[in-house]
Amino acid sequence: MTLISFSFGCLAEELCSRTVEINSQEVLIDLNSTQKGEGLKSYLEKDPQANSYYEKYQEGNKFKWQDTLLGTGGSLAVLTGLSLGSQNASKNTFIIAGASMIALQFILGYSLKRSNETNLEKAIDEYNKRNFPKINVSENEGKTIFLAHNWEF
Repeated sequence: MTLISFSFGCLAEELCSRTVEINSQEVLIDLNSTQKGEGLKSYLEKDPQANSYYEKYQEGNKFKWQDTLLGTGGSLAVLTGLSLGSQNASKNTFIIAGASMIALQFILGYSLKRSNETNLEKAIDEYNKRNFPKINVSENEGKTIFLAHNWEF
């Protein structure tokens, strides 16, 4: 598995964002937390293969009701367990089942989002094979992060 690193300039007084370098200029990858990869759209849509990976990436970033259902069900199970009296035999079962559902949702959600980032990596690779200006993903200020999911609560 190839991991592409991106510049990540993040100081207390700065806005933290994923960037790439195109024509010696830093370009934001994500315009905001709901528009992942939109900063590269105008470049990637020029190449049919890059665009197909980009569209897969966008599809993978869409809201999934299953995540919400699993997280909400887990939270309700934990709350139900906590609200049961200490003499109730089901109390621990509800708490453990709820915590397991929340953990499962977190692990699955994180894994799916992380694996979806490979579609953006492939889109950039395909674009760079045949197009100019090149999207430079490795020489930005020597700072490195990996493409990852931003957590919002």
